[in-house]
Amino acid sequence: MPKKLDIDEKDLRIIRNLYLDQTVSSRIEGEHQDLKPIKRAVRQGCVMSPDLFNLYSEIILRNLDPISGFKINGENLINLRYADNTVLIAESGEQIQELLDTVILENERMGLSFNVKKMECMVISKKSSNPKCNFVSKG
Repeated sequence: MPKKLDIDEKDLRIIRNLYLDQTVSSRIEGEHQDLKPIKRAVRQGCVMSPDLFNLYSEIILRNLDPISGFKINGENLINLRYADNTVLIAESGEQIQELLDTVILENERMGLSFNVKKMECMVISKKSSNPKCNFVSKG
C-alpha cells in the first residue's frame, strides 16, 4: 500500500504500531469485562480513522477508472464518498454490477470487507415504470 500512495515508510510504521495488539474492554451494568483483542477495523472515534478509510478507499476506487460511470460536463463520475460511506454511480444495472464486482475484488485483495447488509440500491429514471434494482454480491 505505501508505494501505491507514496506513504513514507516511517509514517506507515507509526500507524501500524498504533494499531498493533489493540484490545477493547466493555462495561456491562457497571462491571468491566475482560480485554478482548481487536482483529480488524479502524478505531471508532480515532481522529485517524477517516484518513485511513480514505487511503484504502482511494486505492480501491482508483481501479474503477476504466469502468464508465455517469457523465457530468464531460467528466466521468463513478463514485461519491463521505465519511465511511461510498456511493457507486452507473448508467445501467450491468455497469453497477461491474463496479460492485471490482470493489469486492479489490477489497478482498487488500484483506478488507464491507457489510453487505448495509448496501442499498437506488434507481433514478425518467421512465414512468419503476425499474428494479438487483445486484449480486458474494460479500
